[in-house]
Amino acid sequence: MEYPYQCNEQTFSRFYANALASHIANSNPRIQEVFNQWKNTDALLSNLEKNQELKSILIQETPWLRDAQSETEQKKRIALLFDLNKMNNELSRAKNKLQQNQMPSGAWSWFGDYRPNRYITQHIITGFGHLNKLGVASSTVETTPMINKALSYLDSEFIQEYKDIRKYNKDADLNTDHLSYTQLHYLYMRSFFTENKPSKEVREIMDYYHSQIKTYWLKRPLYAKGMMALVAHRNKDEVTSAKILNSLKETSITLSLIHI
Repeated sequence: MEYPYQCNEQTFSRFYANALASHIANSNPRIQEVFNQWKNTDALLSNLEKNQELKSILIQETPWLRDAQSETEQKKRIALLFDLNKMNNELSRAKNKLQQNQMPSGAWSWFGDYRPNRYITQHIITGFGHLNKLGVASSTVETTPMINKALSYLDSEFIQEYKDIRKYNKDADLNTDHLSYTQLHYLYMRSFFTENKPSKEVREIMDYYHSQIKTYWLKRPLYAKGMMALVAHRNKDEVTSAKILNSLKETSITLSLIHI
C-alpha cells in the first residue's frame, strides 16, 4: 500500500492491498470499530508508553523505547490501512491509473516506457484472479473490461511463443521439454478465468503444455511445481496434481529431517 513508485507493478500492488483491506474491514462491523478506537483514543500508544513512571526510569536509555515506538507506529499504520475513506480513495486512484496505463493491445508496460511487457501483464491479471478467488467485490465489475483486454493480448502472446518453437528451431522435437516459465505462468494465470473461454487454437496449445507438465514436472523447482499442481488440479488432472503434491510433501519432510 505504501509503495512510493508509479510503475504498473506497484500501482497494482496498491490496488490489491486496498481492495483486500476494504474487503476485510467490511466483512465484520467489529473490525472497523476496533480501528476507529485506535484512531480516536490512546490505544495507539503502546502499553509501555502509557506507563510514564516506568518509561522515565527504565526505557529512556534502552532499546525498549524504540520497541515501544515501533509498536505504536505499527498500530498507527494498521489503523491508517483500514481507514475506509482512505482505502476507497486509494483504490479508485489505483484503478484509474491502471485503466489509463493499459495499452490498446491490452498489455501494460512495467516502468512506463510504453513497451508492452508480457510478464507484468500476466502478474497483474493473476492478481485480479487472486482477488476474484477470495470474493473481493471491488475487483470484479469495474475491472472486467481491463481483464478481458489483457486476456486477449496474453492469449496472442501465448500462441506466438508456441509458434516460435518451430520458427527458431526448425528441427525442434515437440516431445522434448519446451515449457518455459512464462508459458507455465500463463497457464496458472489462465486457470483463474475459466469463464473466459479460450479459442480453439489456445485450447489446443494449452493441452500440449499440460502434456509437458505431466512429463517434465519432476525436473522443475518447488515454486514451479506448486503452480503445476494447481494448473493440473484446475484442469481436472488429479493424477498429475496428486503426484506433484506427494513429491512436495516428501521434499518438505526430507528438508525438515536435514534441518533437525
